[in-house]
Amino acid sequence: MPAAPITLAQLRPFVAPVLLESSVELEGQQLLTRMRNEMTTLVRGTGSKDRRIVRITDIDADGALLTQALVYRETGTPSWLTTDALEDVGHEYIVVSVRGSNATLCASDAVMRDRIVKKIRAVRRLSRDAITAFVGDEARALWLNGVHTPTAAKADTKALTGVDLGYSLDPIGDQSYYFSAVRSLPGVPGLAQSDGRPMLVGAAPAGGRIWMRRAESLDDYKALINAALDHATAPREPRHPFQALALPVGECRGCRRCLCPGSSARGAPVGGRHSA
Repeated sequence: MPAAPITLAQLRPFVAPVLLESSVELEGQQLLTRMRNEMTTLVRGTGSKDRRIVRITDIDADGALLTQALVYRETGTPSWLTTDALEDVGHEYIVVSVRGSNATLCASDAVMRDRIVKKIRAVRRLSRDAITAFVGDEARALWLNGVHTPTAAKADTKALTGVDLGYSLDPIGDQSYYFSAVRSLPGVPGLAQSDGRPMLVGAAPAGGRIWMRRAESLDDYKALINAALDHATAPREPRHPFQALALPVGECRGCRRCLCPGSSARGAPVGGRHSA
């Protein structure tokens, strides 16, 4: 007896979207169709495992927000086995939402998600500033990467947890680190727990990604995605949390390359020295 078809309403995705914008002159359903076609090719043609798409759901249209999911089966030999006597079988999903010229992508497999975002041509990540807008004042978890010369006297990376980590940073010792990801309470309208309490939101600016919680229903998922897109695309001045840390720098007057704390230009994260 054939399995019943999978519908979008039956999925409970963890809402951890990569926030995207169109890199072609397409929007709405045309952009969604282009993304779906590219993703289908990328899913089928990657890695040593065999992947087969088992379901592409109907498009859910809710105002300007269009949502569609792709479910695929992945089979392969266990990595710890030297023969093909056993076979691992798993199922993964990709959920795409498009609103105008913006899009989001959630996936159950982080490796596949990153591969698609890297290879897809129809869209590109939103800017670092757009993702930094999801960083609140009360940071509960902070991941730091160093820009200093590797040395035995100083860690290359740090992972911190606490109540409000902005107060725990050392302006001298930590100025050669930048934050790669953070979980905080940003107070974004529409982003809350299902019971209305403030919600911790993770943000990884360089990856164009935020993460929240598992959606309780399709309507809950769409509400979170709409709120995230509203906040990410709202006009605002760039903000730079954690002033004790190195900040992204594009260029400084008088320097060919610079490593300057406190600059507001966009570019690679750098630390506190100049290189003329």
